[in-house]
Amino acid sequence: MEQVVPGLWKVSCPGRTLPPYAGTECYWLVSAGEAILVDAGDGQDAANAALEESWEALGKPRVQGIYLTHHHFDHSGGAKWASTVFHAPAWIHPVERSRLVDEIASATEPLTATAVRVGDRHADILVAPGHAAGQINLWVKDAAVLLAGDNVLGATTVVVAPPDGNLRSYQLTLARLRALSPRIIGPGHGPLIVDGVAYLEGYIQHRREREAEILSLLAQGPAAPLEIAQQIYRNRLTPDKMFVGEWMIRGHLAALQEEGAVDGSPDHQRYWLRR
Repeated sequence: MEQVVPGLWKVSCPGRTLPPYAGTECYWLVSAGEAILVDAGDGQDAANAALEESWEALGKPRVQGIYLTHHHFDHSGGAKWASTVFHAPAWIHPVERSRLVDEIASATEPLTATAVRVGDRHADILVAPGHAAGQINLWVKDAAVLLAGDNVLGATTVVVAPPDGNLRSYQLTLARLRALSPRIIGPGHGPLIVDGVAYLEGYIQHRREREAEILSLLAQGPAAPLEIAQQIYRNRLTPDKMFVGEWMIRGHLAALQEEGAVDGSPDHQRYWLRR
């Protein structure tokens, strides 16, 4: 465990996820013998053990609920296990619940609350779409800490790929999160971010620059998303990981096509600038 601020702890849960990460960051908010858990790992033994050991180290507080930031298996796979072991309901946005596998969905409840109180601590629940349509983030205002799920990662930018992700929604979310002026960001993967405002500003600028790169390449002629990814990420991703870059390029292309800046073939395999 790593203490984020007094009463808030980060637990690195080993598990299956996209590189370069080797697991998911989950969070305990604890006060007066009560706790909530934010995200539940992938449900495999190593992740479950990390969560149970951290709960024991915190003195086995009564768990009020488990809050899943979104449905991706590396965050939700442990929901059924955690709900059973900690005797607590698991909550997730209704849109995200509809995308869970049946076994996990049956162990969760649709989230309608906009805030949660744990002892004398309070966290706002923010609907923050982009990486996933119904993703939530938690804002611990008294400490200026944002628990960002996969809207922010500790060592890389975020994959925003259709149909699950929506780039323009994500950019609006980034602007809203930046307006909170977070001091610390707890990411969905990777190390804590201790200069949240500057980090978010970097994310916002990065998306603008990436879009300009894509438009510049398309100005040279029609191209496939993979071809664009190979140009942009040739020094960043190995060939076996280039599919991740292609996902990201597809996110940008979907937004640009919806806005009329580019056209694409019916099979979504080739794109060109709209003249």
